[in-house]
Amino acid sequence: MVGPGGPRVAVLLAGAGARWEAAALAALDASAGVVVHKRCVDLPDLLAVAGTGRGDVALVDGELAGLDAAALHHLRKAGLGVLVCAGDPGTAERARNLGAAGVVGPDQDDWPRAVRDAVPAAPAPVEPPDPGAPTPELPEAHRAGEVVVVWGPGGAPGRTTVAVGVAAAAAAPGRASVLLDADPAGGTVAQHLGLLDEVSGVLAAARLGNQGRLDEDRMAACLRTVSPRRGGAVEVLTGFPRPDRWSDLRPGALPDLVGLLRRRGPVVLDAGAGWAAEPDPGLPGRRTREDLVRESVEVADKLVVVGTADPVGLTRLSRCLVGLVEQLPDALERTHVVVNRMRGSLGWGEREIRGMVEGLGRPASTSFLPEEQQVVDRALVHGTTLAEAGAGPLHEGMVALATGLGLVAVGGARRSIPVRGRRRR
Repeated sequence: MVGPGGPRVAVLLAGAGARWEAAALAALDASAGVVVHKRCVDLPDLLAVAGTGRGDVALVDGELAGLDAAALHHLRKAGLGVLVCAGDPGTAERARNLGAAGVVGPDQDDWPRAVRDAVPAAPAPVEPPDPGAPTPELPEAHRAGEVVVVWGPGGAPGRTTVAVGVAAAAAAPGRASVLLDADPAGGTVAQHLGLLDEVSGVLAAARLGNQGRLDEDRMAACLRTVSPRRGGAVEVLTGFPRPDRWSDLRPGALPDLVGLLRRRGPVVLDAGAGWAAEPDPGLPGRRTREDLVRESVEVADKLVVVGTADPVGLTRLSRCLVGLVEQLPDALERTHVVVNRMRGSLGWGEREIRGMVEGLGRPASTSFLPEEQQVVDRALVHGTTLAEAGAGPLHEGMVALATGLGLVAVGGARRSIPVRGRRRR
């Protein structure tokens, strides 16, 4: 905001009548570089004023009713820095977990300086990459925590089967892999693994995150563990129980969940279908399922696009890849196409399909998984992974895929050994 004396920081004050509010207001009114644009009576009032774009910093009480991660996301999206006044350590920790730009106590002695420190920094100019510069090597810990997102067209091409198979293949002795079900149409990872959940893992984690209480210990409590082979384990964050519950995952929550999960090991995310091929316009300005799918695709270090080898499946796959190239062209270099259910009766082979795929763009790789419907049916009925069924062409293809994605050390994959008594809370 520009006043008679030059630029000034515009503050939206929502103190909810706390004892510090009067002192803060007096100090800010006396400062030449700060102006209190509005004293808001409650959170809805603050959010409404923030949407007008007439503020720089929101100064709020940590006990303001309704203050959660969704509210802070809305304020940050409106371009405001959020400064929280917390009266106790617990409230201060919660405010930091929610992503506040600053946290102060009620006895703050320099309110104008605290407000100025909370003003969002201008984004740094993006420097174009040097084409001759070498690609930096990621540390081992970052490679171990890579995020592989499994996505693809509709029509049940086997996305969840691939996600479960890759996560099971990535489980190594002494290191768990993480399987996150974020399919907005209603997740089925729990059904694939025979997990009967009273509470959705992803909704429980999202609820804790929205309250600013999600940490590594609480995330661990939201996970279910299966042991597809001796010495390895898959930690599962189960999905939405119904298609209408996807909206409980607020905007921006998915990257936060993924960032916390990747500390535990490689993350395989089942993103569901849609978005690029057949976007749902919805209502203007309203978030849709397609937005959640896009968030999943954008968070991927490596994107696995699954299609089937039959004519209908290849048509859907081609539309999906064309949509991806049009909307996220930079994603192609980290995209790995998986053609599922390859079989000789189709009359064409891998060379013809690879030629079709590469004619639409040049993904990082194109791989093929054989048709083994009886094996898949048996694993699904018994709630087990392909790894527990022992060696077979489909499981070997999953291991090869996980190896190609960098989730399994070359030469490090062992023959699977069935494990009983595999599930625990």
